Amino acid sequence: MRTGDDEQAFQWGSDVFAKPIGDCWESVKFITNHGKPLSVFRELARDAKTWEPGTIPGMLELVKFCDTRFASKLLMLERYLHLRPVLELLVANPGYKAWLSKQTPETKKEAERVKTTTQSSDHWDAVEFTLKMLLPVLRVLRLTDGKTGATLSKVYNLMSQLSTHFEKEIEGFDDSIRQKVWDLFMARWTYFHEPIFTAAYFLDPEFMKGKGSRQEEADFRKVLTVISSAEHCPFTLSDMITQWACLLYTSPSPRD
Repeated sequence: MRTGDDEQAFQWGSDVFAKPIGDCWESVKFITNHGKPLSVFRELARDAKTWEPGTIPGMLELVKFCDTRFASKLLMLERYLHLRPVLELLVANPGYKAWLSKQTPETKKEAERVKTTTQSSDHWDAVEFTLKMLLPVLRVLRLTDGKTGATLSKVYNLMSQLSTHFEKEIEGFDDSIRQKVWDLFMARWTYFHEPIFTAAYFLDPEFMKGKGSRQEEADFRKVLTVISSAEHCPFTLSDMITQWACLLYTSPSPRD
């Protein structure tokens, strides 16, 4: 949930995500808005010689983002990265260059920016880092959009994976920015997390691994305490903990 203090509380001081997405959009928009570049792009995309043997992707069209489409900027960026070989060949293609030579100065200026972007290794590194950081978040959002059968346990599992993903240094990524992402993530996780999430996770057969932290087991036991104290519950807290220990392949004593 977004709060009114977000803009002040998290001053990124960097366009680490916005710049590669913006540069991607500029290239996608230029190609798809002009008939000849788009035609050449499609020819190159369908040409088997463009790709390493066995690497032709199933989707060969660029994707435009849409403000009303869920996470469409990331989807655009992901497809853009898959089609990198085509983009690099396009700006060097003789047919494309012949078309460009007849265009207005403004069009040539736009084309030069696209060429600079697609030939920049720093740009492609930034695209890869952006997807590496944000695609795991997209997995959680997709799970909770009502189409894939989200449960508390599965959301908890993916959130736990995100925590691990953001908590540690990421090679090649500015650690000060990673720390800000981590702080924002933990602020949100702390805001809506409840012990019932942990209980659902511990009782899901998919995650019966006996790898919970001491805090997770404390949360789980708190939920069992509430359940066992209900008037019509036929089990004591001790009974429930013992059954959990036996059935979930773990020890009833807290782990470190």
